[in-house]
Amino acid sequence: MELIYVSTQKNWQPPQPKRQPYRLLSSPEEAFRIAQEGDCVYLDSGSHFTGNITVSSKKGLKIASIGPGHALFDVGGTAGLIFRNCTDILICGIILKGNGFHSNHFGGLLLDACQNIQLLNLEITGYGLYGIQYQNTENLWIDGCCLYRNGSAGICAGT
Repeated sequence: MELIYVSTQKNWQPPQPKRQPYRLLSSPEEAFRIAQEGDCVYLDSGSHFTGNITVSSKKGLKIASIGPGHALFDVGGTAGLIFRNCTDILICGIILKGNGFHSNHFGGLLLDACQNIQLLNLEITGYGLYGIQYQNTENLWIDGCCLYRNGSAGICAGT
C-alpha cells in the first residue's frame, strides 16, 4: 500500500507519519494513473484541480480529501470524473463543480461497469446532466452526498 498525496500548492507537506513512504504529486491524473490496488490517493483540500479525469480498470483504491474542507475539481464545461471497469473504490469528501447547468452539457460523476463503489460526502453541482450517473454497476453505496443545481437530476440509474 502506498500513500499518494496530490496538491497544487507550493511547499505543501502532507500530514502523515514520518516512517510511512509516500509520493507527493501535483496532478490527480498522474496519481490515478500510477495508483495500484490498496493505494490511498489523498487530495489536498486547499487545492483546486481543473479538467475532467477518466479512471479505468482500477481496483481497491481510496480517494479522499485531506485537511480541512474538501478538494475541488472545477471542471468548467466538461464532464467531472469518469470511472470505467473499476472495483472496490471509495471516493470521499470531494467537490465536483461544473460551470452551470445552462452551459455545461455533461455529468459530474459517471460510473460505468463498476462494482463495489462507495461515494461518501461528495458535493456535485453545476452539471447539465446528472450529478451521479451509473450504468452496468453493482453494489453502489451513496451516503451523505449533496447533489444540486444539476440540469437533469441528482442521480440517474442507467443511460
